[in-house]
Amino acid sequence: MSWAASRTWKGNTLAVSLVTGTTQVDPTSAQGRQLQQARRLPVPTSSTSGEQVPEHVQLTAIDLLTPDVAQGYPAELSAWDSTRTEQFLSRGHFALAGIGLGAAALLLRPVLTSIAAARPFGAGNARRLAQLALLTVLIAHLAPLLPALAADQVLERLGLDGADSPLSVAAWLHLGAWDLIAVVVLVLAEAFRQGERLHRDLDGLV
Repeated sequence: MSWAASRTWKGNTLAVSLVTGTTQVDPTSAQGRQLQQARRLPVPTSSTSGEQVPEHVQLTAIDLLTPDVAQGYPAELSAWDSTRTEQFLSRGHFALAGIGLGAAALLLRPVLTSIAAARPFGAGNARRLAQLALLTVLIAHLAPLLPALAADQVLERLGLDGADSPLSVAAWLHLGAWDLIAVVVLVLAEAFRQGERLHRDLDGLV
């Protein structure tokens, strides 16, 4: 991309590229009321500061389920002229997930090696499994945070971030399947810890 095809906004370079983020639409707003009529939602005609919203901004309904009034309808906000920071944050969860997978592989490798050598309760295995459970929780909850920050920056750039705006950043912190997996791994870590203790006791009797 050439520098001639970009401009600056609050110190960030605006790239001629598309950025998407998950937002929530107030079900009592005009956009919320029209959600049942079409998958694509009309964006507000003006921002909360009175400025006109760019025509390239688009809202796409994620589903047509009846919303929770306290949360609103989930919708994907798409806007051009994104900043480099917005681009990074909107894709940062992929990098974070990759880092998490690499760290998990490093933690699991010695555990699997000791199991293959018929020494499942080798020293440090319980600690590694506990660290894996903690890593799972951290990645599961930090990864969605980055796109949420991107969506917040997009709404701010478009002037749609105020209390009067029908759009808000979708909730990103919630319990899910990865939390259940972390609990299972943590239980397994405790079982390994007890096995390590019994193994040490038996070694002391020999």
